[in-house]
Amino acid sequence: MLLPLRDGRQQAHAFQTRHRHKDGEESPVQVFLQHFDAEGAEPYFLAVARDLSTLRQADAALVASEAKYRRIVETAQEGVWMIDEHDRTVLVNRSMGAMLGYAEHEMMGRSMYDFMNPAAVTLAQQNVERRRRGVEEQHDFELLRKDGEVVSVTMATNPVFDAQHRYQGALAMVTDVTARRKAEKATQESERRLANLIANLPGYVYQVANDAAYTPQYISEGVVQVTGYAQHEYLTERTISCGAELHEEDRERIQRLVDDAVGQHEQYECEYRIWTKSGELKWVWERGGGKYSPTGELEFLEGFVTDITSRVRAQAEREELEASLQHSQKMDLVGQLAGGVAHDFNNLLTIINGHAELGLELLGDPAAVRHDLTEIRKAGEQAAVLTRQLLSMSRKQIFVPEQVCLNAVVHEMTKMLDRVLRENIDLVVSIPAADLSVRAGRGHLEQIIMNLTINARDAMPEGGTLSIDLQALDLDHESTAGYPGLTPGAYVRLRFSDTGVGMDDQTRSRIFEPFFTTKEHGRGTGLGLSTVEAIVTQLGGAISVDTAPGRGTTFGIVLPMAAQGAGIATAPPNGPARGGTETILIVDYEEAIVRVASRILRSAGYNVLTSNSGEAALQMLGDTDGPLHLLLTDVVMPGMSGPELAARILKIRPRTSVVFMSGHADDAVLRHETFNGTARFVSKPFASDELRRQVRETLPAPQDVPATG
Repeated sequence: MLLPLRDGRQQAHAFQTRHRHKDGEESPVQVFLQHFDAEGAEPYFLAVARDLSTLRQADAALVASEAKYRRIVETAQEGVWMIDEHDRTVLVNRSMGAMLGYAEHEMMGRSMYDFMNPAAVTLAQQNVERRRRGVEEQHDFELLRKDGEVVSVTMATNPVFDAQHRYQGALAMVTDVTARRKAEKATQESERRLANLIANLPGYVYQVANDAAYTPQYISEGVVQVTGYAQHEYLTERTISCGAELHEEDRERIQRLVDDAVGQHEQYECEYRIWTKSGELKWVWERGGGKYSPTGELEFLEGFVTDITSRVRAQAEREELEASLQHSQKMDLVGQLAGGVAHDFNNLLTIINGHAELGLELLGDPAAVRHDLTEIRKAGEQAAVLTRQLLSMSRKQIFVPEQVCLNAVVHEMTKMLDRVLRENIDLVVSIPAADLSVRAGRGHLEQIIMNLTINARDAMPEGGTLSIDLQALDLDHESTAGYPGLTPGAYVRLRFSDTGVGMDDQTRSRIFEPFFTTKEHGRGTGLGLSTVEAIVTQLGGAISVDTAPGRGTTFGIVLPMAAQGAGIATAPPNGPARGGTETILIVDYEEAIVRVASRILRSAGYNVLTSNSGEAALQMLGDTDGPLHLLLTDVVMPGMSGPELAARILKIRPRTSVVFMSGHADDAVLRHETFNGTARFVSKPFASDELRRQVRETLPAPQDVPATG
C-alpha cells in the first residue's frame, strides 16, 4: 500500500512488498521512497528498504508470550485481581470470578471496595498509601460473594509502576481460605471446649517424662484441688514432682503396678493415698498409660487423677453400717432364740416351782424332805432369774409400767449391795432429797442396779470405790447428741462409777452383746450388761459408757422422768394372800401348767374350771349357766390367743375379771386393747402366793362378787 507522506515540497512514500532472495526465499520488506527536486539537476528518488522478517518474528513471539501468560492467568487456581491507580478492576481471572460468584466481565471497571465488607474496606484503604510507596503486602480480608456469603481470603498485593515510576495500580494474588478458617475455628473451638472440659474435671490430667523423677511435661489446673499444689509449682518452679505426694506405704505397690502395665503396653488403674500440701491425707483414683515411640520405646506417662476421699469414707461408713446391721440381725436371732427357750423353760419352772411349793405346804414338818423341796424351789428361783435376763435381752419380757420413785429403789437396794460387794470395795451413794420418779417396773430397776454393781465389783479385783449417784437432767437438742434416740425433755440419770481396770475400745464395742464376757469360764453368763441395755431401751431411755484401760468405767443410765403425783409403786404387802370362793377359768395349752395353777387356786378355796385351748373354753362356757368371776389365761397359745379369748368372753360375760400369764409375749399382744390397762398380768414362773395375790387383787371385794357372770 502506498502511503503518501508530505514534508514541505517533498513527497514521501512508504509501502510494504516482498523481495525474493537469490536462493528463491521471499521476505517482507518495508520501503521508504523519498522524491527530491534538485535545482539544476534531474529529479531523483531516494529509497530505503528494511527487512521485516525479524520484526514480524518478534511481534509473533510477543503475541505468543501474551497468550501464554494469559492462559496461565486464566487457568490459575488462585484468584488474580488487577486494579488501576483509582482502585478500579482492570483484570480478573476465572478463578477470581468464581470465588466471588461473578462472571469476569461483571467485575471489570468496578471498584475493588464493592466486593469487600466494611471492615475489609477500612483495612484496604489504609494500605493504599503504602502501595503507592511500593510496599508489597499480604493481608487477610473478608470479601462478599454475589449471593451475600462471606469469603475469607488471603491477598498478596504488589504495586505496579510505569517506566517513570508512576503508580499504575496493583496486582493481587487472592487465595480462598474459607475452609481453612472454618477448620481452624472448629479446631480452636474444640481446643477451647477441651480446655474447658479439663478445667472442670473433678481432678487433673497429667503427662510426665519417663525419667527417674517423672518430670511433669503437662499438668492441668485441677491439680490444686486434689493435692493443694498449684500448676506452676509442678511445671515452672519444680517445687514438687508428680508422685512425690504418694503415701510412703503405697509407693512400692503403685510403682510395681505401673511398671507391669506399661511393660505390657496396657493401661493402669489404681487407688492410693497422698499427702496434700497442707498435710491432709486423701484417697485418689488414677487411670493412665504409656505414650510410646514408633519403635515401641516408652516416652511419657499420661493419665487422670481424681479425689475419692469422700467415696472411700462413705464406703467405710457403709461397711460399718452393714456390719452394724449384721450385728443387729445376729442379736435379733439370738434374742428370738433366747425368747423361745425362755418361754418353754418358764413353763417347766412354773410346774417345778409350783409343785415344790405345794409339796412344802402339804408336807408339814419332816425336815429332810422339806430341805430337798426347798433346794428345788431355790434352784427354780435362780433359773427364773436367768430366764428373766434372757427375756429382757430379747425384749420380750412383759411388764406393766408404773410410776416408781427411783430414790426409794436405790436407797432400799444399797442395803443389799453391801452383801454383794467385797470388803475391799467402798460404796459411796449420793441421792437427792427431791423425789425422782420414772415409769418402769420395780423389778427392772432392781435388775439394772444389781447387774451394774456386780459388773463394777468384778472390775475391781484388788478393791476400789463404787460411786452411785442420782440426779435430774434437763436435756436440750445439743445435749441429747450424747444419748442417741432421746428427745429434749426431763430425765433422771443413774450413774455408776468404779475405779477398776477399765476397758479398751475393742472390749467397749462388744460389752452389750449377749453372752460376751471377759470373765473366766464359769464366773459369768455374759447376759448382765445386755440385760441392762435391753431394759433401758424398753423403758425409753439410753445408756452411755465412759471408760479407758486403767481409768475405771462409768455407766450412765438416763430414763424419762415421770410426772410427780399419785400412783407411785410401793413394795408388795407382807403375809400370805387371802383366798376366796369365786369361780375361776384357767386356760393354758400346757396341761401341767393348768394342773399346778388349779391346785394353787383350789387350795385357796376358789372354784376352778380348766381348759387347754380358747376354743374349748368358749364351748365350756356355752354349755353352762354358772357364774364366771375371773379368767386366768396364757397370752400366747396355738389357735386363739389369750387376749382374743378374753375379748370374746367379755362380750358374753362383761363383768368377768381378767389375769394374763406368760413367759413372754410379742409387741402386738402387748398393744392389744384388752391388755391395755384393763387386765392384770402375772409372769411365769410365778410363786403360788404371787398368783393368789394377783387373783385376789383383781377380783372385786367378797361382798361385791355378783351371783352370776
